[in-house]
Amino acid sequence: MEIDTQLIDAIDAFLGASGWTPTRFGKDAFNDPNLVFDIREGRWLRGPNRDRVLTFIKEQNELLETGGQAA
Repeated sequence: MEIDTQLIDAIDAFLGASGWTPTRFGKDAFNDPNLVFDIREGRWLRGPNRDRVLTFIKEQNELLETGGQAA
């Protein structure tokens, strides 16, 4: 099964910058605490769902950069 390395890289970069756990990220971004673990195991998010996760990362990064509190 193919893994979406671009999405994993974006998530891992966010986790490193924010200090969040994969479980918290999954809950806050997608209401799924297993999201990151499932993606690492090959779960593939299609267009709108993938975009939803990437938009969440972008919004949270903007909050972190401006000194705001991430979700």
